[in-house]
Amino acid sequence: MLTSFSAKTLRSLSVITLLLLACACQNTPQDDNDPSTTSSFWPWGSNERKDNIKEMRKQHKLVVLLERGDLAFSKDRLNAPQHDNALLYYYTALKVEPGNKDALRGLRKTADRFRSLARTAYDNGNGKQTRQYLQQAEMITGASDPKNIRLRAELREKPAGRNSRELDKELKPKLKAKKAELKDNPLLQDKELLKNTLSTAAENKE
Repeated sequence: MLTSFSAKTLRSLSVITLLLLACACQNTPQDDNDPSTTSSFWPWGSNERKDNIKEMRKQHKLVVLLERGDLAFSKDRLNAPQHDNALLYYYTALKVEPGNKDALRGLRKTADRFRSLARTAYDNGNGKQTRQYLQQAEMITGASDPKNIRLRAELREKPAGRNSRELDKELKPKLKAKKAELKDNPLLQDKELLKNTLSTAAENKE
């Protein structure tokens, strides 16, 4: 009887032991190093999270490039020095994100600035600089850009340095009239005094 009871008890204990082992296996914590489990609990381990980080880095790089481009533009560093100029930063931004609106805007305003410099150089009679600035504008927006075509047409219609000559034409009659006025003044018959007075008058007109 004792032997039979002992056998039953052992079988019961065996069953209980197996049940406990089964439960223990189900509740065993998963390996933290297992990539299949890590991505489920930690979002930064997923591919989506990695893509987000990559996009954030790209946007940060764009912001830096555009800020440096705007700073270089504000200081008139349009295409020089070689490693710190507006064109370099705007073109690099377009490589990071093709079609970026801010980078394209930066290139357009840089072309506008080159056209403005071309006009100034032309009005000062510097044909060589005029061509260089206009060529820079055309390299950015293309020779077919209406603004570049219009500027070329304007420059062909007037001689270089026209503004300077027009200023001279305006000043010469005024100086001539002033000279006649001073000559009629009996107090200024002394030639040296007259010469000094005329020089002062010319400087004041300029």
